[in-house]
Amino acid sequence: MKKVFHILTAMLFVFGSVVMCEATAISTSATGNLFGDNYGYSFVITNDSSDNTVFHATLENTSTSTLNPLIDELAFNIEAIMDTNFFLQNIEPNWTVAVPDGEGVQFQYVGSVGSTENKLQKNQALTFDFNFVDSFLLPSNPFDIWLDAKESYGKGLGGGEDFGQVAVSFQRLGGEDSDESDLLASNWEGGADPQYVIPEPATMLLLGSGFIGIAFSGKKKFKKRNG
Repeated sequence: MKKVFHILTAMLFVFGSVVMCEATAISTSATGNLFGDNYGYSFVITNDSSDNTVFHATLENTSTSTLNPLIDELAFNIEAIMDTNFFLQNIEPNWTVAVPDGEGVQFQYVGSVGSTENKLQKNQALTFDFNFVDSFLLPSNPFDIWLDAKESYGKGLGGGEDFGQVAVSFQRLGGEDSDESDLLASNWEGGADPQYVIPEPATMLLLGSGFIGIAFSGKKKFKKRNG
């Protein structure tokens, strides 16, 4: 029985380690079909740091159109009380990040392309990191900074009026020589505190079956020895 106990302890330790180290993420996306042009984006934020201070962001142009709509601006909201406790770094390609001023723009942070060459074509991505000053400033679920953000209009970005916590501006929707534009907006989904990730039901069932099998096997051996 001691052997069974040690096996169970080891399995629980491994299982706990997997749960504690699992990377988590939030994501959002939107698609449009203006002027017969199929365009869209996906925006994902992940966390895999032990102290929850660094989050990785990826904005991808998921357009399928042959007209090559380009992304030239990204805007997002965060929970208001946190708006001065982080900075953005490792921005690739070269985009300019600013807190927008003016009554038209209702988003707290805006990234604009630095040059024509750096506009995101389809299948291209913008990547950057959120680096928080101190982890103790974060809520118990760090992703609440984005998940609880205000769902503002996209006003001020390409003249858009779409609701969303995130807004992305597309240009040249009518082709390379056109100045047509549109804005898409969406809200975040997903997210969990990395320290409190709940395993999937299938994983729990598999582990539970293993524990029961080991315990039953140990019980049979114990009966034989004392039978």
